[in-house]
Amino acid sequence: MPFNRIFSLFFFPALTVAWSCNAHGQNAQEPEAVAEIALETAGAIEKYQAILQERQAFVDANPNKPEAYLDLSRAYKTVGRYADAEEQARRAVEIDESGEANAMVGELLYLQGKYSDAETQLKQAAGSIFALPA
Repeated sequence: MPFNRIFSLFFFPALTVAWSCNAHGQNAQEPEAVAEIALETAGAIEKYQAILQERQAFVDANPNKPEAYLDLSRAYKTVGRYADAEEQARRAVEIDESGEANAMVGELLYLQGKYSDAETQLKQAAGSIFALPA
């Protein structure tokens, strides 16, 4: 399992727990607080899984629309699955080399620490955004 998937599996639930503790003003050591936070975390994970399934269904129903792949890419990015997000953004670029799709690929490359590739991709995105029509 790639690092970013492992990271997202542990980091985002832990972050949700931390936010919940802060939002409730409770100490994470209290059993009632821990139980409530665990339920909120489980709910957040289910919500993210449902969103990913919904976006995948949209892609399956609209395989020729770059917007579908960009939506799925954004959903993967939200949960820290950058490699999966990049794959979907690249599919959007294959269909339509819009500046938005190229910019998304560049951003995802940057988030994965691929700075040189990200710079190249973002320059390409800027070129397609600011290109004048013929």
